[in-house]
Amino acid sequence: MRGVLVAALLSIATACATVQPTDTPPAPASPGAPTATIPAPAGLTAIPRPDGATVRENGEWYWAPAPGGRIVTLSVFRPAVFALDAGDARPTVVILHGGDGFRRLYEDLAQRYANQGFLAITGCWFQADGPPPNADEIDCRQAPSWKGMNSSSVADVDALVAAARQVPGVDPGQLVIVGHSYGAGVALLRAASGHDEPVVASSGFLAPSPLGTAIPLPTDDFASRHAATIHAPVLVVHAGSGYDYITPTGQAQAFANAMAAAGHPATTVYLAAPAGHAFPWQPPFDAVYLADAVGWIRAHLP
Repeated sequence: MRGVLVAALLSIATACATVQPTDTPPAPASPGAPTATIPAPAGLTAIPRPDGATVRENGEWYWAPAPGGRIVTLSVFRPAVFALDAGDARPTVVILHGGDGFRRLYEDLAQRYANQGFLAITGCWFQADGPPPNADEIDCRQAPSWKGMNSSSVADVDALVAAARQVPGVDPGQLVIVGHSYGAGVALLRAASGHDEPVVASSGFLAPSPLGTAIPLPTDDFASRHAATIHAPVLVVHAGSGYDYITPTGQAQAFANAMAAAGHPATTVYLAAPAGHAFPWQPPFDAVYLADAVGWIRAHLP
């Protein structure tokens, strides 16, 4: 599954966008000895910068416990400047990576949200399986395994969100979940289980059809099947022109139709050609996506 998703994502990014990582990617690591098991921390624990993570002054990285003795890893980006009328509340976005795993790509997105005045947290909610590893992969040892989209993966995301709530400066009442691809699908399944934080879903894997190159696992569940129990505000941003070969536009439309039928419609934004699956990093759509998401978030926080 990971090989299909990564290959497709990279092919789209190469054809349609120039994805700029936040620093120079290291050479892929040589295979080494298995990493020894690390005792999971009892709570949020500050750690040194993990291998592969962005090198930055005053960077913050944490470990926190996850189900089954596993560990979630968090990377925190703080805004440098606050609006004069923002008050003391600092809205926080928690960014969930897709099937390509925890990468500096997502730290780049977190930095862009931080530049807009948010406290931004991105983290490893599952360990991506190789081969091949992405050049900008971040080490998240002893992370939860990949379980697809179901209640087990929701529990792993819950661990990451619970850890984010403990990060100094986070206001739990000002929290937004931002998911991409598989991360968007699991964020919405989590909302369907009763969580009410606003959700921003980009290029989400949201419905069982139509399928693109991302083929569901037998254990996968889809947010479109649970629209009646999603009461959180939802923003869906998706390529609307047929250039997303991984999660076709019809998936977003099926989810939006289900939400409308349930009586609480999602806000939808469909991007014009040649926006593809990787549009959050694809100029000029990266700027359009961020502006739409930021405006929507500010309108939907309490």
